[in-house]
Amino acid sequence: MKETTIKFNGTTLILKQSMRSLMLFERMTGKFATDVNQSISDLTTLIYCMLISNNKETFNYTYDEFIDLLDENQHIMTDFSTYLVEQANESTPEQTNKKKVAKK
Repeated sequence: MKETTIKFNGTTLILKQSMRSLMLFERMTGKFATDVNQSISDLTTLIYCMLISNNKETFNYTYDEFIDLLDENQHIMTDFSTYLVEQANESTPEQTNKKKVAKK
C-alpha cells in the first residue's frame, strides 16, 4: 500500500495501511477490517491504528489522548480522507485493467 505523511502535533508521521494496522483495528474494535464503515468511531480508530503501527518511535499517544488532540489537529481527518480516496482510486478495476494491458 502507498503511504503518505501527515503533520500531527508538530511531528511528521507516516500514514499507511499495513497488515499490522488492520490487525490492531480488529483487536481494538472486534470488527473485521473489511467491515470498516464511515462512522467517526471507525475512521478515528483506523487512523489511530495506522499511526501507531507505522510510527512506533514517535507516536506514543493513547487512543483517548489522540481523540483529544484531534480537536487541535482537525486537518488529520481531511488528510486521511484524501489518502483513502487515493487508495480507492488505485485499486479500481479500471486501473487494474490498464495495468494488465500495459504489461502485454
